[in-house]
Amino acid sequence: MELNITHLMERSDDMYLYSASAAELGEDAGRITWRNAMDSAEIPPPLLTDDQLPEFRDYIREFGAWSDEAIDSWDAQNCNALCLQMIAGDIRERQAFADDDDLERYEENFGGRIFEADDGQWYYYVGD
Repeated sequence: MELNITHLMERSDDMYLYSASAAELGEDAGRITWRNAMDSAEIPPPLLTDDQLPEFRDYIREFGAWSDEAIDSWDAQNCNALCLQMIAGDIRERQAFADDDDLERYEENFGGRIFEADDGQWYYYVGD
């Protein structure tokens, strides 16, 4: 599933609000970034539409970090917040390589989820 993330790429410097380490935000980094992601998950446009939520939940199941019951209980806001955190982390990682002028190495070894289409729109691939 491909998600249009152009609006996030245009705000790439703000992605630390949704994905940051304790070294950056202190011991409460996880709580802070989750709260920010939950607050932003309700701001249009949502990353995931209602019809995409089942596919996202199935993808998350593969991580093995949560029970099926927990994942099934997540509402759209929770799914969008988690998706936002995943994308924000990948945008930040990609940006670090871009800053080092090494995007080719990123694409070969780490990337592939974020790509720019011919029309200048940015997309994020959710899936294997």
